[in-house]
Amino acid sequence: MSSLRIFAATALADVPTDCRRYVSVDGTVPGALESWDHHVTGEAINLDAMPDRIDTGRFDSVCTTRPDTDALASVVAVLAGGASALDPTVLAVLRAASHRCDHLVAAPGVSAQADAAGLGLHRWVVAGLAQASTPPMAAEVFARQCAEVWARIQSGLPMPFAEQAEALDALGAALVAAGRLVAQGPVGLADQRGADLVEPDVLYRTLGTALGVFVADHPSGGLRYTIGRNPFRTDAPDDLGQLLAELARLEHGHGPPCLAVEPVPGAENWGGRAPVFGSPWNYGSRLEVHEVVGVAAAFLQGT
Repeated sequence: MSSLRIFAATALADVPTDCRRYVSVDGTVPGALESWDHHVTGEAINLDAMPDRIDTGRFDSVCTTRPDTDALASVVAVLAGGASALDPTVLAVLRAASHRCDHLVAAPGVSAQADAAGLGLHRWVVAGLAQASTPPMAAEVFARQCAEVWARIQSGLPMPFAEQAEALDALGAALVAAGRLVAQGPVGLADQRGADLVEPDVLYRTLGTALGVFVADHPSGGLRYTIGRNPFRTDAPDDLGQLLAELARLEHGHGPPCLAVEPVPGAENWGGRAPVFGSPWNYGSRLEVHEVVGVAAAFLQGT
C-alpha cells in the first residue's frame, strides 16, 4: 500500500521539481523510470498493460499524460501495489470503468452490476474534470479524484458514482442548433473552441457518423484535436492507424516543434491508439479544421 504523489504532465518541464522517481501510466511522461502505456503496447485498457504486482518503494510519485478514468484506474492499481492486491469486485469495477472511458461500451464478458458501477464511476470522473478550465486545474482535480477513490477502497466504502445522463438527446439537439455539432459527410465535428467539452457518446448518439473529430483550443495557442471511431457502428473502421500516420506526416511538414514524422512517443507529433488518437500535447496543431476533416473523410472513403 502506498501514498505516492499524483500528477499529470506531457513535458519534462511540467514535472514537479520534488518528483524525481516517478512511474507513468496510460501515457508516456518524459523522465519516468517506467511507463505502462497501452497506447504503445496495444492493450484494450491500460490495466492490461501493467504488472500484477508493483513495488511502490521504488517510486515517489505516479503520473499520466492525460487525466481520465482509464488513467485513474491505473493510478489506483499502482497505489495498491498492483492489480492483484485489489479485491476482485473492486478490480472488476475499475476495469469496467476503464473500458467505458476508452471504448464507450461495456467490456466483453463484464457483469451488468460491474458495468453499471464502472459507468457511474466514469461519469463521476468526467463530471469532475469538466469543472477544470485549464490542464493544471485538471491535473489537480485528477489527483484529488484518485486520492478519494483510493481512500474509499481502503475504507471499504462504495466508489464514487454519478447517474447516467438522462438528457443526451436534448443536449445533442442543442449542440446541433448552436452549430457545435456538425455532420460533414461521414465525419462528425464537435467544435469545443471557447466552450464546454462534448462527450464522445453525445456526438455519436446525435450524428451517428463513423468518425468523430473533436477540436478545442490549445492552451499555448492553435488547436487540439481528438479523433475517434464510433463504437456503436459495426461498419466503423477498427484501426485508425493509417489516418493517424497521414495527419502526423502533415503536421511534420510544418516543421518544429514536431521532431519526427512517426506518431510515436517523444516525436512531439500526433499519437494514440487504434480506435482513438489526438494531436500533439505540447503545442497547438498547425492543421486547419477543414484539412483534418477532409483527410478523415478521404480515409473513410478508402477503407
